[in-house]
Amino acid sequence: MSAIEIPAIDEPISKHHWQVKCPSGFVHRFRVDAQDLMDRLQPEGVALQAPLEVDVAFDGERLRLALSTELSYPCGRCLEPIRQPLSRSMAYALFDSALEADEALDLEDDEHETLSSEDGATLISLVGDELLIAVTEAPTHPACNPPAHANGSEERLRPFAGLAGLLRGGTKDENR
Repeated sequence: MSAIEIPAIDEPISKHHWQVKCPSGFVHRFRVDAQDLMDRLQPEGVALQAPLEVDVAFDGERLRLALSTELSYPCGRCLEPIRQPLSRSMAYALFDSALEADEALDLEDDEHETLSSEDGATLISLVGDELLIAVTEAPTHPACNPPAHANGSEERLRPFAGLAGLLRGGTKDENR
């Protein structure tokens, strides 16, 4: 019996190619190195604090991913790191063409995304997307204070004070 060739994490996802390589599907677990995601996560201030375990299952039509790790990212208020354990599962209905994927897209279905072979997505890109989605837009600690102004001044910044003065008929310089 020949061994199944599991697709590489950086190989484009192709429903047809995967069906040929693995006609009965596959289940695989792999560990992602933080370096593999550095370019995606670092600009957002996100870092892996624990090994990233990924379970992948392909049944010929659907792809399922399950992630588990611990993330850290800056608090939107105090800028100190927030550490968050993460356990997330996703399911994708795979299609050969973007047209098929778009036609099958059900906006009411929160359980399945559609993914086309034409999208050029890889397992590693899907994992990176899901990690970034897991971080809320402006995450904050339950109780924290904003950082003091860099110059140590407690004076409140008023970026639109000049505009308010202009609207009242004054000049921009009078309102500084």
